[in-house]
Amino acid sequence: MSSFRKDYDVEHYRDKAKEEEQRARAFAKENEERISKGQKPLSRSAFEQRKGPKPTQKLQQRDDPLELDKNTNKTVVVAQGTRQNQPGFFCEACSRTYKDSASYLDHINSRAHLRKLGQTVDTERSTLQQVQARIALLRERTREASQKKEYDFRQRVADIRQAEIDKKTNKRKNKKAKTAIENTESGDVDEESVEMARMMGFTEKAM
Repeated sequence: MSSFRKDYDVEHYRDKAKEEEQRARAFAKENEERISKGQKPLSRSAFEQRKGPKPTQKLQQRDDPLELDKNTNKTVVVAQGTRQNQPGFFCEACSRTYKDSASYLDHINSRAHLRKLGQTVDTERSTLQQVQARIALLRERTREASQKKEYDFRQRVADIRQAEIDKKTNKRKNKKAKTAIENTESGDVDEESVEMARMMGFTEKAM
């Protein structure tokens, strides 16, 4: 006799079972909402057709920023035409427009929108190497921010010290210039001091 044992991908089948459970819950929830509104419940096939094809990817990180505040405090001229040109936030995947950023953000994180993109709400499990790389990146960013903060503090201290030195230097020059004017009035003239006084903006008093 020959015997064999078939190896199963436990993780794969567990994910499929979880996804099917989520779809079943979504199907039941939608029919409950339809019944509460007095509408006829959908069949499972009709529900699946409305929801589109089954997603084939796990939740993906966005590559581009959402820029929800790009038009804040701006006047935008809206031309008549397609829904895409109407005021608000337009979702190209679902061809829907939302009046405010909060409802748009809720939509792009919803199961229906992700399904349009071919994604599930499940996140991909990170590997040990990915976690280590992420930690290293965060540490490097923290170190750079700390160094910049320390540099800014040192620069600020240096600027304050230089300002104090300049203030004391100007004070000494002013005192010396005033002394030169007083000496001029008393007849004890120091030409170098008088010239400095003139450069500082002081003028001799008429004798």
